[in-house]
Amino acid sequence: MRRISTSARTRMRTCLLVPLCALAASPTSAGDVGTSDALRREILTMDARFSDAYANCSVQGMRALFTNDAELVFAERGIQHGVAEHADELRRRNCTLRREAPASGQQIHALPGHVGALDGALQVGSQIFCVRDTQPCRGTSTQFVAVWRRTPDGWKISRLIRYGYLQAY
Repeated sequence: MRRISTSARTRMRTCLLVPLCALAASPTSAGDVGTSDALRREILTMDARFSDAYANCSVQGMRALFTNDAELVFAERGIQHGVAEHADELRRRNCTLRREAPASGQQIHALPGHVGALDGALQVGSQIFCVRDTQPCRGTSTQFVAVWRRTPDGWKISRLIRYGYLQAY
């Protein structure tokens, strides 16, 4: 049996996941059923905490927003398991960036779990990363999908997929 390199596996998984992201962004997605204003507010509140932790380079704040088994998929650098590697990357860059994800550009879809309980949510949207002190925020924009899981400690991201990078000029 032929072994596939790690980078080839990463490319294959990303190629499989990105079409799912596009499908999830479809306005006729089945996830629309049961999405409430309360769920939207909860997820957008958590997303704002993520942006704050990112801007303040709060590694603990970021870790608190992800499950222990989180998987982060970045179209430009592949798959990372857990948020620690991503947080370390931010520190290596001297924490100079901030993240903006306007609520108007976010879709929230309910993900029912066991026995119909609402224990997951899918967030599909766009975000911009720019130098922390610049106004307005002009930098790299991306599309993203976040799979949120309700835990005893609140909502946490179990999978984050970032794709469609565009540099603003």
